[in-house]
Amino acid sequence: MNECSFLARHDRHFFLSAVEQAMRSISQCSPYFAGSLSAIVSQYDSLVEVMLRHPQTLVHGAYRARQILADTSVTPVRICPVDWEGAAIGSGLYDLARLITGFDPQRRVEILLAYRAEAIDRNLDLPDLDGVKCAVDCFRLHQRVQRLSKAFDHEFSENSIADLMGVATQLAQGLAKQIPRA
Repeated sequence: MNECSFLARHDRHFFLSAVEQAMRSISQCSPYFAGSLSAIVSQYDSLVEVMLRHPQTLVHGAYRARQILADTSVTPVRICPVDWEGAAIGSGLYDLARLITGFDPQRRVEILLAYRAEAIDRNLDLPDLDGVKCAVDCFRLHQRVQRLSKAFDHEFSENSIADLMGVATQLAQGLAKQIPRA
């Protein structure tokens, strides 16, 4: 992947620097939230290990439905992701975590099952469903941490921060039951 040296890497530094930026940003917004965020990221080293154990590929970085064009005039349907400024080298599960944001838990599981089935059909190495869910939740938590890192500069409202912290807390609590601490 030397020919892709211009792309960001989802490596240990990438993940841990987001935590540092989020702590700085939230500390400037609210000491209360800073304490809560500190508790949320207390097991982050263990989460990073999970996020790093998957095969590396091209990652869109902001893969959401609104950034996917579908040409339904051809068979099979042609899928065209747009807005690649967040592209990087990392786990494909990073994009999957972004894509399933907003779906209810049952629908997320259906999407994860479909993703895993397609990956297996193509001889891609993925853990079992519980392992995929765990990794995707690690990436979902990381994406909330990344969002929180922009709270001060983008002048997030206290309600926005509280909403992000609520989701991050739920994810961190669920992951604490699944991942042994480093």
